[in-house]
Amino acid sequence: MATSVAREPEETQDQNAANNRSTRDLLRKAFPVLAYQDRWIRDDSQLKVAVWSRQSGKSYAAALRAVVKCLHKRTQYIILSKGERQSRMFMEKVKDFCQALKKLRVVREFHELPTTDDKTMEVYFPHNHSRIIGLPANPDTARGYSGNIVLDEFAFHADSRRIYAACFPIITRGYSIEVISTPNGTAGKFYEIAKAAGLVGVGSSEWGVGKETNSQLPIPDSQSVWSGHRVDIYDAERHGLPVDIEMLRAGCDDEETWRQEYGCQFLSDAQNYLPIELISSCVHEEATTEWGSGSDKWQVTSDKQAGSSLVTGHSSLYLGVDIGRKRDFTVAWLFEKVGDVLWSRHLLVMRGTSFDEQERSICRLIEGIGNRESGIVTNSLPSTPNSRSFPAVRRCCVDQSGIGMMLAERLVQKYGAVVEPVQFTQAVKERLAPMVKRAFEDRTVRIPDNRDVRADLNSVKRFVTAAGNIRFDAEHTDRGHADRFWALAMVINAAAEPASHFEDVGALAGSPVMSGFMDMVI
Repeated sequence: MATSVAREPEETQDQNAANNRSTRDLLRKAFPVLAYQDRWIRDDSQLKVAVWSRQSGKSYAAALRAVVKCLHKRTQYIILSKGERQSRMFMEKVKDFCQALKKLRVVREFHELPTTDDKTMEVYFPHNHSRIIGLPANPDTARGYSGNIVLDEFAFHADSRRIYAACFPIITRGYSIEVISTPNGTAGKFYEIAKAAGLVGVGSSEWGVGKETNSQLPIPDSQSVWSGHRVDIYDAERHGLPVDIEMLRAGCDDEETWRQEYGCQFLSDAQNYLPIELISSCVHEEATTEWGSGSDKWQVTSDKQAGSSLVTGHSSLYLGVDIGRKRDFTVAWLFEKVGDVLWSRHLLVMRGTSFDEQERSICRLIEGIGNRESGIVTNSLPSTPNSRSFPAVRRCCVDQSGIGMMLAERLVQKYGAVVEPVQFTQAVKERLAPMVKRAFEDRTVRIPDNRDVRADLNSVKRFVTAAGNIRFDAEHTDRGHADRFWALAMVINAAAEPASHFEDVGALAGSPVMSGFMDMVI
C-alpha cells in the first residue's frame, strides 16, 4: 500500500508565505539595493558572472546575497578574495548585515567562530547550521572546502586558472559559482569567463564601442552556461547610484584606466612590457609600502616559498631611487632580500618636494633612521653633515640624469661606494627593463597590493624604432612617468649577485659625478 506524505495545512502554508513576504519587505527597507544589485541577489543560476564598474557595490550585493541565502535554508558560502585584507573587508560586511538583522529580530543570533588559521574568518548561524567562510584565494584553500563559491574581484587573483580549476568540480554537488570583478586586461580566467558569457565587446552608448547593452536585465547568451551581469558607471548612475561622473572622469588621469575600471572594457595590454597577469602573480600581502612603523628594530620576515627566514640588517636591504622634481615623482623604493626573493618594504613617493627635503628623506631610508614620514626605524647613529655616515642598506642605485646629478653626488660623498649613480640612457634602460621582467617571470620579487604600483609597472611599453633599436618608455600622466618601474629596476640591479656596475658594460655616459668616483666604485 502506498504511503502518503504528510502535507502542511493550507493555513500553515499561507502563513509561511506571508512570513516570507514580510521578511523580504523588511530586508528591502533595512538594506536598500539598486536594481542591478537586486537582480544579482535574486539570480539563482548555478554559474553566474558580474562585470561591474569600480565602486558600484559588488561586494555589498554579494555579501547580502550570501547572508540571505544562509538565512533561508542550511547552506555554506565560501568567499575567496584576492588577499587577506580584501577577505576581511568582505566578511566585515557580512557581520554588519548580521548585526542589523539581529536588531530587527530577523535572526536571533549568529557567531563569529574562531579558526586555526588567522587568515580565515567564519560566521555561523546556529538556527540552521549555515556558514559563511571568508579567506584569501589560492588553489589549495579553494580545494579544501565545499559550498557555494564567491570569487571576489577575480580578475585580480594570482593563479586564477588554478583557483578556478580547483573550484569548478564543486558544482557537481549542486553548489553555485558566483564570479564578480572589474576588468583587468585580456589575460586570465575572468576574461575568459566574461567572454563566454557575452560580456566582452559590449557597452553603453556613452563608450561608443561594441554593441549597446540594456542593463535592465542580465545579458543572455544562448550558447553560454553563464548568467551574465554587466554594469558600467553610466548604468549604475542611471539606476540611482549617487556618483559624480564628471568628477570621477576628471580625477582619472588616463583613458585606459577610465575605460577599463569604470567602463568595464577589457583592454589588451599586449603592448605593455609587463602584462597585468604577470604583475599580479608577484603581489603578496607581506610585501608593504610602509615598514617598521612603531617598532624598535628591523622586522623578521619569512619566505615560505623560499623556505628561509632572515633577521634583517644592513646586509639585506637594497634601495632604488628615481629622481623627479615638478612633472615627475621622486620614488625611493626599499626592498629586503630574503633568500633569492626581493620583498618590498617601504615606498617613498615625493612630488614638488625641494631637493633638500628629498635628500633628507632618502638619507633616512639609507641610514634606517626613524621618522614619522617613513616609518623606518634606526639601526645606526645619526650622522653629522660633514661626516661619513654608516648606511643601513647594502647598496643603493640612484638616478643621476639631469636634475638628479647634484643629489646623486651628495649621496656618494656621504655614503661612498654604497651609492651608485646611474645615468639613464636608452642603453641603460635597455639593460634594466629585461632584468625587471625576468624577476617577475622567475617570481623573485614581491610587491604590495597597490593599484598605483600595478598601473605604474604596467605602463612601460616596448617600442622598436625605424632603425631597429629597442626603446622602453611610458606616457606622462598625473601618476608620473613609470617612476616606480625604474626605481624597482635599480633595486633589482643593486641586489644582483655578483654585483655589477654600469661602468662594467660601458653604459655610464659622460664623466663621473665627482672626482675619484671611478676609483671608488670599481
